Amino acid sequence: MIDFRYHLVSIIAIFLALAIGIVLGAGPLKEDIGTTLSSEVTKLRAEKADLNTQLSDAKSDQQAAMTYGAATLPLVVNGRLKGQTVALVAGPDSPTDLVDDVADAVVAAGGQVGPRVRLTKDMISTSGAQARSEQVASIAAAAKVTAGDAADLPAVLLARSVVSGGASAPVYDETFGPTVLPKLKSAGLLQYSEGAPGPATSSILVAGPVSSDSAEQTTAEQKSYLRIVGALDRVGRGPSPPPRPRRPRPPPTPGSPAASSPPCAPTAPPTPPCRPSTTSSSRWGRPPRSSRCSSSWSARWVATG
Repeated sequence: MIDFRYHLVSIIAIFLALAIGIVLGAGPLKEDIGTTLSSEVTKLRAEKADLNTQLSDAKSDQQAAMTYGAATLPLVVNGRLKGQTVALVAGPDSPTDLVDDVADAVVAAGGQVGPRVRLTKDMISTSGAQARSEQVASIAAAAKVTAGDAADLPAVLLARSVVSGGASAPVYDETFGPTVLPKLKSAGLLQYSEGAPGPATSSILVAGPVSSDSAEQTTAEQKSYLRIVGALDRVGRGPSPPPRPRRPRPPPTPGSPAASSPPCAPTAPPTPPCRPSTTSSSRWGRPPRSSRCSSSWSARWVATG
């Protein structure tokens, strides 16, 4: 049984420790603790202010970049896609707003938005590659499509289904896209909302961020995107080259030699000297040799000079 004196000693020890803490806190430790806490609070406040400044600057820069892009976009892309139909191929993680912005840019460039296809993760991922390769090989065999590398078959089938018009593209078959695209969709490689989209003359790939659990998987997805880009480029026509603007020649500065001197007229080349001749050629109805020499040299200079 616990004695009452035990409780009394415990209570006294608690109040004694409290008193010692108060004395030390108000005495020798007051300055160190207060200074440390004040410096930490000041440091945290400075870091917060610095972060707020950086955030404000980043927002201002982003807004300025968006304003500049919106103002210069019509001037940069004007007429680049005139008369072309552009297919939009979106990656599995590409934002829908970004794809819509690209579609607006196509319209601003004078083009027409064609088929819109969104790839699935299975199209670029290496997971389930064996089963996917068998399905793609079956689709390619039915469509009579071959590729140097079996890994390029999905990209080749996609490109030939939505794009046609390039110089190196095969003759487009109107039944190719409506036949192949539903099979690729059934295989889980891509998606599209409406019926099988028709062909386009050019294409734009809107790839989303590539993030995987391992570096090997990330590299594999990047290679898949490269295969798709290469296949689309081979069958597409590409944008029209921009016109080369003529740079106006600045006016001459007053007082400069170019402003004060009149334009020079071309001068005739000097006539080479000929030996004077005293022999007359009047019997042949020709002028003397000296005049013939002068005229022949002038004619030769004009013809070859």
